[in-house]
Amino acid sequence: TSPHHKLSCGYAIKDLNGDGVDELVLLTDDYMVCAIFSITDGKPILLGNYRTRHSAWIDEKGWIHENGSGGADNSMNAVYKIADGGASIELIAEFGTNGHEWIGDTAYTKYYKLVNGEKVSITESEYFALNEQYTKYLGTHAGAEATKNYSNLTFISLYTEAEIAMEMYEAVLKNEIKV
Repeated sequence: TSPHHKLSCGYAIKDLNGDGVDELVLLTDDYMVCAIFSITDGKPILLGNYRTRHSAWIDEKGWIHENGSGGADNSMNAVYKIADGGASIELIAEFGTNGHEWIGDTAYTKYYKLVNGEKVSITESEYFALNEQYTKYLGTHAGAEATKNYSNLTFISLYTEAEIAMEMYEAVLKNEIKV
């Protein structure tokens, strides 16, 4: 879900992993994470970009929890930490659902975890244990609330009300809009 007005567009700057390099987090005023950047060799590096059905939230350790959905039977939960120096993110764990299989008239969800880059089948109880270990799937809005409560990020708006009012005033003077 994109911001509905300019005042809800913003950012936060914080050293998420404690390596002395600040990260730039683009987010909305309700703390929905849109993108995370780091700086390497004086250049911005995109570490991740997110949206509805593929969201992320940031915990108190600076870990990035990514949740994705490809439909009712396909989901992905991943946890990353930012590598020292900020040039990349490192996968800590990935697990999710991977479709279903039919046994008679009953459909059973298939669960997986990533091991050495390969999806390996796991049981439902293993899936829920991973979910509990790495904090539960939160989804877009609950993830935003978790980022707000746990990440210690401070939202800074890209715009002020005065700037938006001036933009409207200038547009009216130029006959670009009518109020």
